[in-house]
Amino acid sequence: MCGPKPCELENCTWSEKHRMACEARAVLSWPLAKRREYLARIGKRADALKAAISVEWDRQSALRSLGL
Repeated sequence: MCGPKPCELENCTWSEKHRMACEARAVLSWPLAKRREYLARIGKRADALKAAISVEWDRQSALRSLGL
């Protein structure tokens, strides 16, 4: 069951995975200087967010290559 507590469903919108993907999409939409400043400011979370941003970048690139 989905709700305020994450479940095991792949598309659970309450999960940390989903939250991180949303944050990655938001940060990726910012200008480069703002992204760099934010990543420097968030400390140890930056590594995980950088990885999520990389995944999102690849996903968006694949969609662009398909013309979507």
